[in-house]
Amino acid sequence: MNTIIESDKIKIEALYKQLYVFLVGPGLVGSSLLKQIDRQVSNLKNRISIEIKIIAIADTKKMLFDPKGINTTNWKENLLKSPNRTNLDLFINKMVSLPVLNKVFIDCTASSEVVEKYKSVLENGISIVTPNKKSNSWDYEFYEDIRRITKERKVKFLYETNVGAALPVIGTLKDLVYCGDEIIEIKGILSGALSYIFNSFVNGRPFSEIVKDAKEKGYTEPDPRDDLNGLDVARKLLILSREIGRKIELKDIEVESLVPEKIETNSSVDRFFEELKVYDKYFEAKRNEAFKKGKVLKYVATLNDEKIKAGLEEIDKEHSFNSLTGSDNIIYIKTKLYKKQPLVIRGPGAGADVTAAGVLSDLIKF
Repeated sequence: MNTIIESDKIKIEALYKQLYVFLVGPGLVGSSLLKQIDRQVSNLKNRISIEIKIIAIADTKKMLFDPKGINTTNWKENLLKSPNRTNLDLFINKMVSLPVLNKVFIDCTASSEVVEKYKSVLENGISIVTPNKKSNSWDYEFYEDIRRITKERKVKFLYETNVGAALPVIGTLKDLVYCGDEIIEIKGILSGALSYIFNSFVNGRPFSEIVKDAKEKGYTEPDPRDDLNGLDVARKLLILSREIGRKIELKDIEVESLVPEKIETNSSVDRFFEELKVYDKYFEAKRNEAFKKGKVLKYVATLNDEKIKAGLEEIDKEHSFNSLTGSDNIIYIKTKLYKKQPLVIRGPGAGADVTAAGVLSDLIKF
């Protein structure tokens, strides 16, 4: 009887493509991803014949392994009880040694240390899915190495969530380029955090209060200075530039920082908010100056033949950039084919749930 049951089990499993996932970074995005996978188990099996097995999870302190699959409903408790201290090299070695096909390494961190391991992961025939922008915004040599290895090892490196969370920005741009279209200009609001801040900065509320509100809603990085300094938008511009074939570095992009120069860069986040209050009148004056001209302030990214720039701009109140709400992003892609009427992609550009949905969308492409 047991032999028949086991045989039937093997036949049933053969009906599904099994993906073996190794997740690093079960923070806001990673934990949301695990919840979404847990909810979608039956749907993925029935609709697209994919079964996702979470084999390993690692945070900054501990890592958990189960070759049979980790239960996605109580993974937090099991990770907390795990005796294994996090060691990236050991994590990768265990991943490499597992004798199964279709292994996928998911990096939901913002860590440079994890990105440094990407080459080793790919060279061992393991695909990568990540919202971590650092791999695609490092020096161009690293960027090219990753692509060379993916071709040689016939593995995938998917990162749609690098720009616009779950919005189909990178995939759309790749399709246009692959089909021979010529990109003339990309222009838009690419930061969910800065979108929320300036969408809210119209009703007399102090700038520092809005930034704090954005942080509490989970739209900003843990340190909002990482959004206000413009580098997040600059990295996204760099990624889009490279996707259309430009061999440039981060230093080639003109970036306007919204962090006042006199604010300490190494102070605590709480201290930063106290210091930012001093500049509320400065930002209010800039808002009022734009308002007198019938305009509003937006943090805009621009990529064309003349410039690659991220900075504050005064936008007409009737402009579609001013119709955004919450943390929405909007991107105009003007091409040879879409010249008179640019291609427009618009929607939520920040938040753990939408980013996790984008990661899951990449994952089920295998």
